[in-house]
Amino acid sequence: MNHLRVVWPQLRLPASGTTLVALLCTQVPLFNYLGFEFSVLLAAVLSFLSGLVAIAYFQTSTSLAETVKKTTLASAVLLFVPLVILSVNALFVKNCSFVDGIIYYLLLPLPSVIFSVALAFLLCALNVRWKKSWFVVALIVILLQIPYVTFAGVQIFAFNPVVGYFPGITYDESLDILDRLILYRLVIVAAGALFLLAAVLLDRKRRGLGLLRLSRGEQIVAAVFTVIVVGAIVSSHRLGFSSSEEFVRERLGGFIETDHFEITYPVDAVDEERLNNLVRLHEFQFDQLTRELRVAPHKKIKSFLYATAEQKGRLIGAGRTNIAKPWLWQLHINLEDVERSLRHELVHVLAADFGFPLLRVSLNSGLIEGLAMATERTAFGEHLHRLAAMAFATNTEFDVKELFSVTGFMRAHQGMSYTMAGSFCRFLIDRYGLRRFKRVYRTGSFVSAYNKRIEDLVHEWQQFLSGFRISRSHLMKGAYLFQRPSIFRKECARVIADLNETARTMFQQKQYERAFRSAQKALTHTNAGESINLYAQSLLRLGRYEEVIGFVHRWIQDSSVGHTLIPLYLVLGDAQVAVGPESFGVGNLDRARESYEELITANLSLSLSEEAAIRVEMLRDPLIGKTIYPVILKTVEDSVALQLLRQTLEKHPSNQVVRYLLAREFAVRKDFAKAVELFESTGRFGREILEYARQRRIALAYFQSSKYQKAKIHFWLALNHTHNDADAIEIREWLDRCDWFEKNTY
Repeated sequence: MNHLRVVWPQLRLPASGTTLVALLCTQVPLFNYLGFEFSVLLAAVLSFLSGLVAIAYFQTSTSLAETVKKTTLASAVLLFVPLVILSVNALFVKNCSFVDGIIYYLLLPLPSVIFSVALAFLLCALNVRWKKSWFVVALIVILLQIPYVTFAGVQIFAFNPVVGYFPGITYDESLDILDRLILYRLVIVAAGALFLLAAVLLDRKRRGLGLLRLSRGEQIVAAVFTVIVVGAIVSSHRLGFSSSEEFVRERLGGFIETDHFEITYPVDAVDEERLNNLVRLHEFQFDQLTRELRVAPHKKIKSFLYATAEQKGRLIGAGRTNIAKPWLWQLHINLEDVERSLRHELVHVLAADFGFPLLRVSLNSGLIEGLAMATERTAFGEHLHRLAAMAFATNTEFDVKELFSVTGFMRAHQGMSYTMAGSFCRFLIDRYGLRRFKRVYRTGSFVSAYNKRIEDLVHEWQQFLSGFRISRSHLMKGAYLFQRPSIFRKECARVIADLNETARTMFQQKQYERAFRSAQKALTHTNAGESINLYAQSLLRLGRYEEVIGFVHRWIQDSSVGHTLIPLYLVLGDAQVAVGPESFGVGNLDRARESYEELITANLSLSLSEEAAIRVEMLRDPLIGKTIYPVILKTVEDSVALQLLRQTLEKHPSNQVVRYLLAREFAVRKDFAKAVELFESTGRFGREILEYARQRRIALAYFQSSKYQKAKIHFWLALNHTHNDADAIEIREWLDRCDWFEKNTY
């Protein structure tokens, strides 16, 4: 207590400041519990305060040893007070993993305080004038490393001595950085130790004891810490602390240059045929978009394609979020997402032609993403305008103007933000022309571009949307897509995201018991839809059908979350089919049909509707359905599935479902000739969604075989079975692609 009384005069104001920051955090979502975001904020605040306190003690103490002692006690107080406040707040706000929170607190604020205090001691030992000013400037310069590396290089993340880790502006909620963070913070502590050792040497010189008089132990410590710091700097890329274009190219291994692109790709994941398709897809989208946006880029665009989300996250950050850096002419896309994301990200780069100077983008996030969505015209299997009408019907309180404010776009759920911004921008372009939109994109001023306030433009747009008729299925889909919280309103967002990521990975690796346990752990903290879905899917794969039925029924009927669980009708139907002493318990088939039909009615996506519809067809002949059910459920290996379908088709050659499923298997194996033969011999389905899917699959198989005229025939046939304007837009884009691919070879 006496020691605390000695240090308190200089500590009073900083302690009050950290207490105030901690108390304010208890009122801010995402920062109101002991977790990553809170620890990052405290690391920054305490870096400044602890260093300034150290300088204050140095100026009043008689020796460096006394200064170190006082500063250590003061820093402990500064670290302890916020920790206590947020720990107490856990009694009122859910904290899903207190242990994780402690780990982040130890890895972020603690090393930052050590580093900052050591830096302050070094400045004091150097006896510079205006020590506090130089210290503040030094920390600001170190913090500027974050915008520098994330703006000037390929990476969007930054490891930083002051805050520890900046994940970048991304929708990824999962943080897979613990191994790198531990190593990096050890390096920062080592750097702090070297600063402190240098301060000790300078203090000895000041007292006439010699500059380089190191004990044997001090020499060893200095050598070890120097090796650690220098080794980390030299190996920064390989340790995952930083990245560069050259390093990414080295890791991916493949490179090809085209008329308008420099494409870097994962050489182990892309064969020659796929590379050719990727090249032509890039050039096709470039041709389409430059015409639509009326731009003429003067340099080649750098496209980086990544084998997996994990690889991308390690190399540049944003594992599951595809990004563009228009100011660097760069695209960064996961290989599995190229088909659906290339056009969107390419718009960002091409729009640089009329973006804000130097930055080459709009200063308004709503306009940046809105333009990209507007060029796509569809999302979630619906036209943007109908989707926006559905969003308004299910979320009447949403304020569109907020999307075009400084932080409004990020605060809303991304599905809502992208849809609304896209529809609004499409409306502006169609009604007022592209020239005016380019002006508002560059300036952000709606008044100067349109001579109208944004409120008036939003009102015009909403009047336009009121003409769209919204059905029951639209309301179901709208609730599913848009009645979701943003990351700022989620409980324990990072912890739950990490658990879900683990469950998803285990499920993909067919380790269903481990996936189940991870999802189960997530559900002890949250009722998030993804956790519920992973739990139910894992139970189904484990063959615990009765539990699946009870679990899914309970959650679907929950008014707080049931609207986000519509895909679980597929799982429910599968469990209802399989339950009983033997698969295909007769008493549950009618209930299974009802579950599948509910999913078809919701029309969430073509793939889900197709899966539900093919199951309904399967139930027409339960004996055959029982035989092929393991294939549909994916509980057998791919080779076994193919053999099982072949054997079943030999016994029942006229069965549409078996023939269709076998055709899909051949398409997956890229045996397109056999796939087309089977798809065509399947015959026309009575249900429109299946006939649309069949014709579309035939067309895609012909397209993959470079038989573009035949592909066009079946795309045209698919147009006869589209059930909304979004399908028609997609088919017409494929028709354009067929024409372009036929005329252009690379």
